[in-house]
Amino acid sequence: MDHEEDKEIPHEAEPLRIAGYGSTFKLQFRKPLSPKEIRSLTAEFIKTIEERLMKRGAKGVGHIKLYIKGRSGYLHADTLGSKYGIHIGGSLKEPEVSVLMTVNTIALGASKDHVFRATRESIENAASRYDFLIEEVI
Repeated sequence: MDHEEDKEIPHEAEPLRIAGYGSTFKLQFRKPLSPKEIRSLTAEFIKTIEERLMKRGAKGVGHIKLYIKGRSGYLHADTLGSKYGIHIGGSLKEPEVSVLMTVNTIALGASKDHVFRATRESIENAASRYDFLIEEVI
């Protein structure tokens, strides 16, 4: 028996699917959220998307990007995966009652349906924790 056949294929040699999902949502808060709370929501949202992707068998995150626009400014956040951290830039200057959020998720080794579900479930989870309504903007 040839031992070469028993070796694990290096990750670089594996054929990887790349799938993505992106959309824009209006988040309507039941009470104004402070800039600090919106920043926390943003970080939690990105972490939750990645966790859900990995539970569905993704090999890694291509990127997760969020853009949040409010009356008093904007935030942009992104990650290439948890080992690289989450970068959040921009600023909101006052509490917001609603924001527009654009999300773009790209995953390696996941189906398009898995990326869609991980992103949407993360939005719904955040909505229940932070008490806001979600409206997809087309």
